[in-house]
Amino acid sequence: SRHTFQVAANYRFGARNGGASTFETPTYNWTGFYAGGALGAGASVHQIEIPPLAGAKFNGLGGEGAFGELNVGYDHDFGNWVAGVMVDARYSGMTSKLDLGGGSINVDTDYGFDVLGRVGMKMNESTLAYALAGYSWQHFDLNASDPFGDILDWGSSGFSVGGGLETAV
Repeated sequence: SRHTFQVAANYRFGARNGGASTFETPTYNWTGFYAGGALGAGASVHQIEIPPLAGAKFNGLGGEGAFGELNVGYDHDFGNWVAGVMVDARYSGMTSKLDLGGGSINVDTDYGFDVLGRVGMKMNESTLAYALAGYSWQHFDLNASDPFGDILDWGSSGFSVGGGLETAV
């Protein structure tokens, strides 16, 4: 499993951000395409079974690290509600390390992507609270210190759920 927190900035193409400056809150239209990036930190927890090593099991092997992400998406404004889809790709430095005295075994959670849907409620015209869910894929790399090196590469599919708060600036 992978647990993350991130801060992102997106550019919404063609957003109509109201008119001239006034004391009233400008009307913000959430409909349109957007692209952006994020930086974050996270932790991963693994359950690893290595049958060639007499059925060796490592349950709860965990690690942490930072990651970067790029995303594109589309939202539609339905009045008080906003719904949309998003695709993101990430590269991560999240690593789990098991020290074995004279050597170590690492599991790198290195890159992946998500395809997500989201639904949000406007808190005001320019702030959206949302929930999201969708498909996730993550690549992992199991490697050991010399003389073993790379042991196994694999990908894992699953689902993502989350939420967030977004505001227009």
